Amino acid sequence: MKGLVVTGCLVQRYADEMRKELPEMDRTIVTSDDWRGYADSTAFVHNYIFTEEPNIAFDATKSTRDILEGNRYVGELSFTGNGFERFDGTFGRALWYDPEDENWNRLVKFLSDKTVPLNGREVPVLQIIGYE
Repeated sequence: MKGLVVTGCLVQRYADEMRKELPEMDRTIVTSDDWRGYADSTAFVHNYIFTEEPNIAFDATKSTRDILEGNRYVGELSFTGNGFERFDGTFGRALWYDPEDENWNRLVKFLSDKTVPLNGREVPVLQIIGYE
């Protein structure tokens, strides 16, 4: 893990204000066709994606200078160009975990006692992301 990524339409609209409130925010991900025109220089890099049904990975519409690289996925994902690699396996630690990267170890330690409600019971986050 190399930084904090914040996504969504509010980030598109209030990015400057959010940077003041969240100085640790490194990047924002925007759609490539918002209400003010088309994106320029959108980066979609080193993501781990799981889809249960067919999805479109990135629809550039009329955006320019897009950077798409190092994205790995499990499931049915359609895309044009480069930047996405199918992982032949399940969504789990083999997909995303690098024991040599201390940042991943810190993330795993942080998540070790975290749970989320799922189907009426508390499920460990590490189980959901396939670490356990």
